[in-house]
Amino acid sequence: MNRRRILPGFPPLQQTGRGREFNQYSLDDHKEVVYHYLFKGMSHRSLDKEILGLDPAYSRGFQSMSILHFLGLVDVHKHFFEGCPLEDALAILKPYTKEEAYLLIYSYLLDKAQMYREDQQAEYGVAELDARYWVSQFLKDVDDRQQIENRLGFIPSSSKEFRYGTRGYYVSSPSLKEVLKCRYDFYCQICHTRIYRPKWVRTLPIKEQWKHLNADVHHIQSLSKGGSDLMENMLCLCPNCHRRFHTEEHILEKSHDHLLVFNQISGKRSPLTIKHAIALEL
Repeated sequence: MNRRRILPGFPPLQQTGRGREFNQYSLDDHKEVVYHYLFKGMSHRSLDKEILGLDPAYSRGFQSMSILHFLGLVDVHKHFFEGCPLEDALAILKPYTKEEAYLLIYSYLLDKAQMYREDQQAEYGVAELDARYWVSQFLKDVDDRQQIENRLGFIPSSSKEFRYGTRGYYVSSPSLKEVLKCRYDFYCQICHTRIYRPKWVRTLPIKEQWKHLNADVHHIQSLSKGGSDLMENMLCLCPNCHRRFHTEEHILEKSHDHLLVFNQISGKRSPLTIKHAIALEL
């Protein structure tokens, strides 16, 4: 059945859930679960089996259901785009993309259609949007800067699992990187440079500002050399300082209880701004 010209507006998203299951699965898992739910109408149990590789008799569809509910996709969205070309589905979703969850779902489908690089709507890659969405949901009921900093402080540097209140959380590696950037307000820990995007305005609330800022995350001990993918092995840097670590112009030094950045060309030592626990053996 061709539904190309009779599809109504996309139903409102109804976000629920804590994001633990969302973060336990990869970006590709998120993308495939969303696509097969919207376009194929697959049940939660089928998604668990076919996409996530789980035994549905044990998982009962809970994992894929949690991923979908965290994004706000519920029964009314199931097979909403069945029989609809991806290009038409994207055209329907695009007017809603000022909201993060819609933009993320839109980005999944763009990536699925291999059109992502050609579309000017997305300011960030889908992986970054995926991670930013988890952070925004974790902080959705706080707006005061100190409250935001306090809540981010509950996320440990040495683990991907933690408890906040009565809930247990699991944080994926990409989400940990976004948490780190937010903890430093997207400032470089060395030179305090901040990378702005055109829509940034100083008077925006801090969480809105973050949508228009950028920063790099550097692994102190590279993953290829056995370094962990935890915050204790990460630094928030500007692109220039990040590159200087990779060329070994910059190296870290430990002096008593302080960490310093030593420039091997200029001989200059600079203090490192530290707001999270860093595990470093020198």
